[in-house]
Amino acid sequence: MPRKLLSRSLLGGLVLTALLLTGCGGTKTVPVKGKLVLPQGLTVGQNDTVQIVFVPEDTSSGKAPPQPVAEFNPSDSTFTASLPKKSGIPPGKYKITVQISGYPGPGENAKRKEYLETLNEKFSPKTTPLSCEVAPEGAQSFTIDLNQGTVSKG
Repeated sequence: MPRKLLSRSLLGGLVLTALLLTGCGGTKTVPVKGKLVLPQGLTVGQNDTVQIVFVPEDTSSGKAPPQPVAEFNPSDSTFTASLPKKSGIPPGKYKITVQISGYPGPGENAKRKEYLETLNEKFSPKTTPLSCEVAPEGAQSFTIDLNQGTVSKG
C-alpha cells in the first residue's frame, strides 16, 4: 500500500511540475486587432482572399515559433489576429506579411492580377517593411497602411 501511495505522489508531483513549467496553459497571448488600409483604388471583394501573418522576429529558441494569422473582414477592412485555439498572439516583435489573392475565376482581369502579384511581392515574408511590437499587457490595435508601407499603434 505505501508503495502505491508513493508512486501516485511521485506521478502527481511530476504532473504538477510539468504544468508549472509550461505555464498551465501554454503561451500567454494578448488580443490584437486592427485595420488594413488598402492602396488607393484597390477594393477587396467577398470572393478575394486576404492573408495577414504575424511572423515572430525572435527565433532564438532554435525552433520555428508559431505564426499568428489574422482573420480579415472585407466589409470594413478590419482584422483580428490570433493563434489557433487562442484569443490573441504572444507578446513580442513581429514582421507582418500581407498577401491578397483575387477570385480565380473569369471575373479576374489580367491587370488586377498583375497588380496584386506586385503588391504581394512587396509585402512577402522576405521583403515586407511592415513590423510591430505587441506589448505583454492589454488589448492592442494596429493600423497596417499598404499605401505608406507602415504600421501604427492605436
